[in-house]
Amino acid sequence: DAWAVGRALQASGDREAGRRVLEGGLDVRRDASWSDHLAAGRCAQALGRLTLASKSFVRAERAARAGEGSEPDVLAALAALYFESEREVEASGKRSAADLYREALELHPTHAASLLGLFELHRYNRQRVSRSPEDILRQLLGAVPNSIPGRVAKVSADLTDGRLKAARADLGWLQENAPVRRDVRTLRAALAWVEHDREGCEQLLKELVLDDPSDSAPERDVGGHLVALYRFSEALPFLRRAVERDDGDWDAWRLLGQALANTGDEREAAQALAHSEKVAGGRQDALRKNLSLVLERMAGEQVIESHGPLEFAWQPQSADVLRTYLVPFYLAAREDLAQRYGHTAGDTRIEVFRAHRDFSVRSVGFEGFPALGVCFGPVVTALSPLSEMRGRFSWARTGFHEFSHVVHLGLSHNRCPRWITEGLATWEEVRRNPAWTRNMRRELLDTVANDNLIPVRDLNRAFRGPRILFGYYQGGLLCEMLI
Repeated sequence: DAWAVGRALQASGDREAGRRVLEGGLDVRRDASWSDHLAAGRCAQALGRLTLASKSFVRAERAARAGEGSEPDVLAALAALYFESEREVEASGKRSAADLYREALELHPTHAASLLGLFELHRYNRQRVSRSPEDILRQLLGAVPNSIPGRVAKVSADLTDGRLKAARADLGWLQENAPVRRDVRTLRAALAWVEHDREGCEQLLKELVLDDPSDSAPERDVGGHLVALYRFSEALPFLRRAVERDDGDWDAWRLLGQALANTGDEREAAQALAHSEKVAGGRQDALRKNLSLVLERMAGEQVIESHGPLEFAWQPQSADVLRTYLVPFYLAAREDLAQRYGHTAGDTRIEVFRAHRDFSVRSVGFEGFPALGVCFGPVVTALSPLSEMRGRFSWARTGFHEFSHVVHLGLSHNRCPRWITEGLATWEEVRRNPAWTRNMRRELLDTVANDNLIPVRDLNRAFRGPRILFGYYQGGLLCEMLI
């Protein structure tokens, strides 16, 4: 149909021919079948005409209901459209993307598009913990082992989680079965960069550019994987190239805003996020919206103070107390860690938040993150000792934990696996003060008895899901054993 042919032409680099074919697929009668309205909606969505796509999908759903009943393909298409247009921003009067995917799965429990959509939702928003993304993807590939989109999603997730052996294996399968797909070639480029093959990465990207000079997706996706791996400074050149190639790539602008914020350039980050919203054509994005709001609030409410190599951002009404305690503490931690690791941290920015929701959004883009501090390398975010959780946590333990990350990430150029940085920082807590132990021995005994220890290759994923606290503890034990 027009959608399949048009997308194929676009993927081959002939965008103009693809556009013409897709536009030819828009015109269908109102009394057409649900499948015709579904195809028209897909054409409209591929052209970026989301309102028209929504109308077509709604007509398709009505036509299906008038016949034999709801169709999972239609529900999944409408859900994917809502995810593209709303991206987890709550929209009144609409069923959510997650609800639509679940409706489709009630009709067809192994519906591939719905399972893949739910996987994307759960990977994007860490607050969705009803199922792990890995369980959803495992169900999809169990039902449809040869699903190329499913394998692409798995390689992308494994690459982000540092499961390089699994990523290589699935990428080998994709090389045999879909070698010319642009997303497969892009994943090869991302893996090459992660494995220090810079020339190989750039050669693959060069070939993709020759095929389609206006497509920013390959450079955006390589940069996106580096952002997910906390290699923010390495991501910047790829993301800048992506937005230069296509100024309307709103997702590349959003990722650029994240990378800039997490390397300490928050003014330019706010500008990138604002430009993302400007060129998004009405597409919402919860992470972009949340991060933009908190950066705006920080600019209006916080003051910046420099103390030698450390720069602090905090609210002026708290400055006298925080300056008295935090400045000497962080300077002493920096000196202690430098002597023992043989590496002196560079200039570091420490952002202190009075409200946990602001800390959480600044750190991961959403509220509800179950942590008290985060380190991006040259930037640390921390909950203030004067927050609403005052007296219920040790700001000193949190501060020492996070500043040890500054050293670990500096030494490894942000290449250290997540479980090792968290394990070392957890070990450092106890070395500094035995009272700071996490003491999860009962959970450890239960875990061993139930044969539920986290394999080392999967331990990075623990920091994205409900076992995050045990991930810290197990990582600390592993590092203690290695030391």
